[in-house]
Amino acid sequence: MKYIGITMVDLQPATGGEAMDNGCPIGTYNRFDQGYIITNINGSKSWIPKDIVDNIYFPIDDEKGDVIKQQDIENIIDKVESVKVGSKTTNTTITTKTGFEVHGQSSCVNKENFDLSIGEQYAKPKAVDQLWFAMGFVLQWAKFGLNNKSDIKPREILYDDIPANVTYRNRLLLEVKELGNRFNKLVEFLKKDNCADIVGSEQYKLMNLQREAMYDYITILNKRIELIENNDNTFKVEV
Repeated sequence: MKYIGITMVDLQPATGGEAMDNGCPIGTYNRFDQGYIITNINGSKSWIPKDIVDNIYFPIDDEKGDVIKQQDIENIIDKVESVKVGSKTTNTTITTKTGFEVHGQSSCVNKENFDLSIGEQYAKPKAVDQLWFAMGFVLQWAKFGLNNKSDIKPREILYDDIPANVTYRNRLLLEVKELGNRFNKLVEFLKKDNCADIVGSEQYKLMNLQREAMYDYITILNKRIELIENNDNTFKVEV
């Protein structure tokens, strides 16, 4: 069964590295990828790459998220097209960034006076009025939910109940996963027959040294994780 949902979120620009420093997983992305730290409805945080955010979320001008402004209407418009219908009617179609279309029409009395540009001046506002209605509908749903109950709060996640060694272990696991992905890509590149020719002999030597250093780094991280999993209390972790 398919469901649809609209929600309002807070987004803060952050690279993959900045996200990891805040305990957010970044999957197969690297530390230099651009993205956002998203604060979810339950207060938890996660990281989303910029290209995905740009395809899902639409920024609105009001910081409190209470109203739709003229700038929002202008920003949601992708293109405006006007055509002549019949002998004296202008039909203006506004296509939004989502691909949704709204239409407005205007007509003159005498077809001899028809002018498409003048007709658009009267037809476009009628199409824009429909965008105000649509955006208001979306904002209402995003801010108050499907049942218009703003007082419903999700149960808080009590992070204080999670042992510090668990959260620290998760950060190490994220670091190992990210480094492991980069290590594997480097190894695959170095396996190419013409690798040295592509990057040059000196770069090739340095990349092999980099591979060895990354392997040692991964080994150290895995050992640290193993110590935590074995409940080693010989050191105190500051979280």
